[in-house]
Amino acid sequence: MAAKTEVVKEERKLSKAQQKRLEQYQKLGNTSKAKVDKQKFDQRYASLYQRSFSRRKRLTELSMYDQFCEILSIRASKTLNPSNFLDYLASVITVYIGQNQTVAISKLTSNTPSIHRHRPLSITNVDMLIPYFAPRDKITLKMPPKTTTTQQHHQRALQSKPQREHKSNDDADDEDEADEEEKQPEVEQAVATPQKEETMSINALYAFAALPDQRLFADNKCSPYILDDTFRWTIISDTNCKPPRLSNKPAGFQKIVGAAILSDGADHTYCVYGTRDGLFYNDTMTGKPVKIIDQMVDALFRQNDYLFALCHGPVLYNISLTTKNAAIAVNEVFRTKRTYNVYTLYSSFIGGYYDQEHERLILGTNNAQIFVFENNGLLDSKFNDRWSKFRSKQIAQSQQNEVKLEKGNCLYFDVDRECVVYIGTKHVWKVSLLKGKGGGYSRFDDRFAKCFDMKWFLKGITYDCNHWMYIYHQKTLAILKRVQSSAACPYVLQIFTGKSLRFE
Repeated sequence: MAAKTEVVKEERKLSKAQQKRLEQYQKLGNTSKAKVDKQKFDQRYASLYQRSFSRRKRLTELSMYDQFCEILSIRASKTLNPSNFLDYLASVITVYIGQNQTVAISKLTSNTPSIHRHRPLSITNVDMLIPYFAPRDKITLKMPPKTTTTQQHHQRALQSKPQREHKSNDDADDEDEADEEEKQPEVEQAVATPQKEETMSINALYAFAALPDQRLFADNKCSPYILDDTFRWTIISDTNCKPPRLSNKPAGFQKIVGAAILSDGADHTYCVYGTRDGLFYNDTMTGKPVKIIDQMVDALFRQNDYLFALCHGPVLYNISLTTKNAAIAVNEVFRTKRTYNVYTLYSSFIGGYYDQEHERLILGTNNAQIFVFENNGLLDSKFNDRWSKFRSKQIAQSQQNEVKLEKGNCLYFDVDRECVVYIGTKHVWKVSLLKGKGGGYSRFDDRFAKCFDMKWFLKGITYDCNHWMYIYHQKTLAILKRVQSSAACPYVLQIFTGKSLRFE
């Protein structure tokens, strides 16, 4: 036995190369910057968590006011549930003071989709987040007419009334038929009684909406959703986004690549959507799709007080409503001299910005490509060469070390600092667009682009974060994270604003 243990110990001895590598790691000790940063973060997080956890343990023993103060103080590290009144109050206050928060979204809608359905709809899947454009982010919806309890009773009696068995007595049958003839006009009169048209005003806390799962279009579930001031989805029942059918597959529909809600805040609300065949909206009377732009659409995005449709080229159109009859108007604002294939099957739109002052269009793709185009001109070759050189260098370095230039989730332009912010899965890149005296960009990599670890700024971001949108006029980053479809709150909304988006 002793001989066997000696053999095992000899086999477990490290080689010279392994021993040398182990000594190098041991020499690092506390001098490694990554290790020191991680230790500081862990210590700070542990202390904050222990203090907040000790307070939360006594939350039920506190008064209502103390509970509200406690929830308001820990709202950044806790998922608020608006179904609880105190959580809802804290989340609304957080919206108006412009701070980060995490809110659970209920799967039940705040209204019913139509007159034939008297229960809220359960939303467990969302296709994409879409821009929402209305005066002061407020719209008025026409609600489907409600039926009274008596009318519902008569409707159910007419639909589910079984056929009566024939009686042997003919006189009894005649009496029953006479009674039914007398009751039938009353039922029809009750069902046909006109109801007053009801309206509902919606104040969107954050200017975005959601497109339904496109697989539900075949079941006529094609009305978009808006997140109202109670953090619940509201169905815009009088607005549809049902695209044209495919020519080779009549049972299928064209895929929507981008959509947006456009409203005058009162009586006219449209959902404009783009496919590879053009830009459409559904007529409110017939429900049929109406083509606005006969050109392939790549994306739709809102920038402050403008709603843009990006078409292949790139060509940029401004979409608005006329003041007289609230009709949809389309105006071309940007076009290049030649056509560029920016978005293909392997690259998709993650963000853009139109700089009116310098007449340039900034676009980003999910494969870490950033393009700058000049109005009535060509691609900015200086920026393209500089970014391509920097990108190829980062890709070459990522083969040896950790990958830092990853697939992108969102891109936006920081106007205050004149830089493009590219958000990946673990890292954030800030690319400067400041030009030097010669009209070129910085030759030094650390001045041209800077990399930041996302966990220091956007906490709680994982691979489950499906939908991203940056809202320019609110300077807010909205992230919709999918939890579980069978849960009462299948989605969690994470809001980042202020210092979290400076990345400094």
